[in-house]
Amino acid sequence: MAGLLIQEINAAGAFAEISDWELRQTGPSYTIDLLRHVAELYPGDELVLLVGEDSYRQMSQWKSATEIPKHCTIAVFGRSACACADLLVSDHLVPALHYDFDMPVSATEVRRLVAAGQSITHLVPPSISVYISAHGLYRS
Repeated sequence: MAGLLIQEINAAGAFAEISDWELRQTGPSYTIDLLRHVAELYPGDELVLLVGEDSYRQMSQWKSATEIPKHCTIAVFGRSACACADLLVSDHLVPALHYDFDMPVSATEVRRLVAAGQSITHLVPPSISVYISAHGLYRS
């Protein structure tokens, strides 16, 4: 499904790429290691790490957290129900750009709707909806 999403993004004129590098690693995989790898592949390119607000709030506990912003711009997607202002004043969080991602749906909600036999076409790209249906994913 990640590959299908990349195709959707690239069809819109943006550039995104999928990598299985982390899956091929033995042992634990850390964000900093992936960032170093991608930086080696694309020297001089601007890297942007997209994270949800919940992950961002825990980022100070990540391996080499203070080094992460040296390799990329961090874009935090919060939900309007969360108070992003708290994030901006906290001194233990790494610098980031904050976006209010006012999308009242989550992966959990998509799975719930599919399990209930309801449509998800308004929530995911058509190719992903077809894939989920064709493979019988998330059915009870």
